[in-house]
Amino acid sequence: PYGGSNPTGALGYAFAMEEVLAQGIEVDWMVFATSSGGTQAGLVLGQRVFGYRGTLLGISIDEPASALDPDSDLCEAMVTTAVPALQPDEIDDALLAGLARASELAQQGLIVDAALSLQGRTLVLGHCVKRLEEA
Repeated sequence: PYGGSNPTGALGYAFAMEEVLAQGIEVDWMVFATSSGGTQAGLVLGQRVFGYRGTLLGISIDEPASALDPDSDLCEAMVTTAVPALQPDEIDDALLAGLARASELAQQGLIVDAALSLQGRTLVLGHCVKRLEEA
């Protein structure tokens, strides 16, 4: 299916919320990309069922802000919806730049974790590293 947009995918994100809470990870905000709504639906369900008291913020990856909310401060700002195939060194450069920025934000106490993904490659920072190594 497209993204998490079926019942199984949405439930996966609901149970991901349970896992985050069970690990004792406390964050005020969870920010994530959203398109079909499956991921967001699952996280909202998990928030309600498992008692997450923070804020969920889904950022559209395929519509201008004004199409979603005419009063948005972002107006006609668009986000990237497709990236042509990149060379391996370009992927590495982009992920490492993102990881460096995420590390700065973590040192400032602004984020706890980051998962950066581009064309099948993923780098992670924070609590989720241990969970991925165990898998």
